[in-house]
Amino acid sequence: MLIKCGYYRNFMIQQRLRYLVALVVTIGLFSSCWDDFEEQNYYAANVTAFSFASHTAAPGIESYIFNIDQVGSRIYNLDSLPYGTDIDTLYPSITLQSSNGSLYLNDSLWEEKDSIDFSKPVYLRNTSADGKHTRTYVIDVRVHQVDPDSMQNQVWTESFPQIAPRNKTFPHGVNGFRSYWMDPVTGLKAVDLVDETTHTVRSVSGLPSLVKLESLVQHRDRWYVLSADGQAFVSSDGLIWTALFAGNTIPGTSLQLTALFGSLDRKSKVETEPDYLIGMATDLNGHFVPVKTADAARWLAGDSLTEDFPAMDYADVFGKTETNVPFFTIGGGRCPDGSQNTRIWSTQDGLNWVVINKSLGQKLQLPSLNGASFFYYDNQLVGLGGRLEDGTFNSILYVSKDHGRAWREAPEQWIITPLLSGLAEGQVYVERKESSEEGVYDEFIWYFGGQNEFGLHTTVWKFYLNKMLFARR
Repeated sequence: MLIKCGYYRNFMIQQRLRYLVALVVTIGLFSSCWDDFEEQNYYAANVTAFSFASHTAAPGIESYIFNIDQVGSRIYNLDSLPYGTDIDTLYPSITLQSSNGSLYLNDSLWEEKDSIDFSKPVYLRNTSADGKHTRTYVIDVRVHQVDPDSMQNQVWTESFPQIAPRNKTFPHGVNGFRSYWMDPVTGLKAVDLVDETTHTVRSVSGLPSLVKLESLVQHRDRWYVLSADGQAFVSSDGLIWTALFAGNTIPGTSLQLTALFGSLDRKSKVETEPDYLIGMATDLNGHFVPVKTADAARWLAGDSLTEDFPAMDYADVFGKTETNVPFFTIGGGRCPDGSQNTRIWSTQDGLNWVVINKSLGQKLQLPSLNGASFFYYDNQLVGLGGRLEDGTFNSILYVSKDHGRAWREAPEQWIITPLLSGLAEGQVYVERKESSEEGVYDEFIWYFGGQNEFGLHTTVWKFYLNKMLFARR
């Protein structure tokens, strides 16, 4: 009997403990729900969506997304509106959690069809439907303060070698460059441009006094250049050179190299080599024959060209199609007989060249230019500088959206200061840096040397569109 009473007493104590725990949990849940209820009341005055109706003064504004920072009580667009957008009379669309009808913009009661001047920050104040809670936001409609499509001009250095208007310049070292030019007496010269003021002249050896500067190229980890009579030379550092092969013809052929263009990635993954050094040779009949090699030992040759191909003063550029197929393009310059080349040539494999600017009808073609520069910038092919057929300097900047078939004059905001007096024979390098925005690159144009009717340039210029410095584009 004593055992039974003890058991009963323990059972009752356990039951009381269970009730006590349940009561504590219930009180906790009630308290949590009360907190949620209080928060919901506070949120009752929130702005939940903000946008603008379409307006002719601000084209496309209806598609811009406005971020609502509930913690900082700010409303703003991450992507700024285009430069010059008029935001003096806009029609906002505002969605609220709730409102008692007292919605104020800059201390004025606002109704849905009222226009507001957003050229300065606007203060929005809303009171919840029950009248107990009020939220105030600052609305900041952001507009680019500079024209994103306007070109900036900067001088990097004014001590570029004066005797090097025509040069080949490559990125070298950390944020530096190496420039090559032909000294009329001693032959090929080189200088390393470490920064704006540190320029170190390098000794070049192993070459004849006359080389084809335009044929100075890099392929994989080596440098290549041709002498004036077509002999090929190779270097591991671009300074000490040795003959690539004996004589002036490609071993095992009767072909003589006349030009080297550079390295071209393979057209398809089926090819065994990742890239090729491409160039041009001539056969015994003086016809141009495209050639390429992966290792500078085994050379492949294409069919001889049936049309004249530029032999000097041409502009060239590497690019890729929309499907990522690499190609090489050449335009302008002079043919072997001295006549002007009016064709734009292109190849995807280094052996098959085609003329891409035939039968254009009324579309603008690039004038025949000597000593011009081709480069890609802002998703367009650009033709800069050069001499016209009558010898005058070209001061018009041309752009092409179809890789050189048809051309037009560049936008008027693309002002390149040294081009205003004409410009020719310099070297362009386009520096591409990955932007903070994924998949976007910042692009900067470097121009080395060159000359115009007033003389030789000793300035290295840096050009870029303002938008290249924007955090978002």
